Amino acid sequence: MEATLNQAEAPFVGKEIVLDLHWLIRECDDRLIVDGAKWASEILCYLPSKWIEEAERSRQFEHRPESVATRLSTVNRFGILARNLVMAKEFYRAEFYLDKARKTDQSYTFLYYWTRYLRAINEDLENEIESIERKAADIEDEEHLFILYRDLLREDASTFDCFMYYLKGLLQRSLQLREDAKASFVASIQRDIRFWPSWNELATLVEDADEVVASIQMAKDTWMSGMFEMIALPRFHLYSSAVAKGDQLATRGLGTQPVLLIANAKCHNQMLEHDMAIDRFQQAHELDPYRVEEMNLFSDSLYIRMDRVRLASLAHSFFRTHKYSWETCCIVANYYSIRGDHEQSIRFLHRALRINPHSSASTWTLIGHEFMELKNNSAACVAYRKAIEKDPSDHRGWYGLGQLYDILKMHNYALYYYQRAHKAKPQDSRMLVALAEVYQRLSRNVDAEKCLIKAYKVGDMEGTALLHLAKHYENLQLKENAACVYTKYIDEYKASTSNDVNAPSSLLYLARYHADVADYELASDYAQRCLEFDLVRHEAGSILRGIQQKQKLRRSSRIVSPRGSGVTPSRRLDLNDHPITEDNHSEELMAVSDGEDDVSF
Repeated sequence: MEATLNQAEAPFVGKEIVLDLHWLIRECDDRLIVDGAKWASEILCYLPSKWIEEAERSRQFEHRPESVATRLSTVNRFGILARNLVMAKEFYRAEFYLDKARKTDQSYTFLYYWTRYLRAINEDLENEIESIERKAADIEDEEHLFILYRDLLREDASTFDCFMYYLKGLLQRSLQLREDAKASFVASIQRDIRFWPSWNELATLVEDADEVVASIQMAKDTWMSGMFEMIALPRFHLYSSAVAKGDQLATRGLGTQPVLLIANAKCHNQMLEHDMAIDRFQQAHELDPYRVEEMNLFSDSLYIRMDRVRLASLAHSFFRTHKYSWETCCIVANYYSIRGDHEQSIRFLHRALRINPHSSASTWTLIGHEFMELKNNSAACVAYRKAIEKDPSDHRGWYGLGQLYDILKMHNYALYYYQRAHKAKPQDSRMLVALAEVYQRLSRNVDAEKCLIKAYKVGDMEGTALLHLAKHYENLQLKENAACVYTKYIDEYKASTSNDVNAPSSLLYLARYHADVADYELASDYAQRCLEFDLVRHEAGSILRGIQQKQKLRRSSRIVSPRGSGVTPSRRLDLNDHPITEDNHSEELMAVSDGEDDVSF
């Protein structure tokens, strides 16, 4: 896959993209699929002008038949009123008039079921918010979705077009029929590869990178399959590949688009490269200052960087222009959270859930975090479980439950949820460090060691894996191993040790260890470095005085230097080559001991 992303490919045929977008806008407008029409319109807005001119000159625009919105007939009076009622979100009235219209004109069948779906989702969201007070979901909350799905199945499937299959897939996804939903979205794309909403939904359901490759075979080397690849790959933590695909789309003609910039920024956000993410978000924000979509992730990066000034500015600007947008609610929630007002933060996150059903996994996770800050463990548990239910592949819900049970000292439960978090994001060192800490509490020391070593190997995001491993060896009285890891830690982060709060204790341990094994030269070196830190300066001075006394005693007694007396000097630990353990199980270091709740690497 990496190889195909890096291949130099020919530029896109611009007028074909323009024609695809023209068709998508027209069809989505007719069927009130607002998100699809808006996405296509935005792409069209930022395409090169010469592409638009070429498409106009070619005179290949499809003739637009009289639209559903304007076609007049006796029965269509009901349809015209119903369409306006849908746009006004008066779903019950719209359903009443569409039922009259569809009995005479089959073209209204999709709109009838689409209206019922919008109403069902709206009611489901209201019930979902109330469930947090009930501490559980009511069985009747999704009954209306089941009824709608049953009625849709009674329709003649042989007449289904890409739009009806799309609606069927949405219903199946809402009812947790993921495989059926996937098949429906595939069927929709097969009927017309230009229908982006089905591509977009399929990207949330594919289960591995191979499925992504199989899916794009339906429309190989088209711009739309490339967009699908760009948004699907990050689900499997292939962020670099997704960034490369976005860059490829840009160089093949799509240019600097807010859509591409934001997709790039989202990948950097997930890779914890928040400075790069902030830069990309800022570029998109300057191109389209009133575009609120995905700006909640911009606020997440600002929150993590503790940039209160820019976060406050972002929150105030969007609250003024998009007060009732779910993204604004999340941005304002981050603003209140960084100020420590967690109750207000939860209030805005609840509002975000009511407004938008598709962001609920991340929003429920944030609600869980806020309840954790308030020490409301039962509500936090409900929120995290909601997040898992909405998106089982998102590690944050699993990780939040692991932290919750860890705090409650229910370590076996914590272990299970950390394992699920690790499975969802296997290359994230934070999951491995959390697993190691639970294994230590359960006295599974070998497994803890394996997790910490792997956390270092996969790329220690927080720079704590080596420190945890050293303390692990120290607690087990494996002094030589601890010294080797502390040495590796100091060497690895020597550029920042002057500001590292863990550097003084690490240097002090090394000074004591080398003094104990009579390696006075290294002991003196580490003790001298300890003098730079007030916290350990006194202990370092005592070690230096002890070393001087021992050296004087050796000289006066003509004692042979320990370097020639058979004392083995400390070895340096190479974690990427041969981890050192006194139990000599290095060959099985990455294996996990037997047990049904063990984690696999």
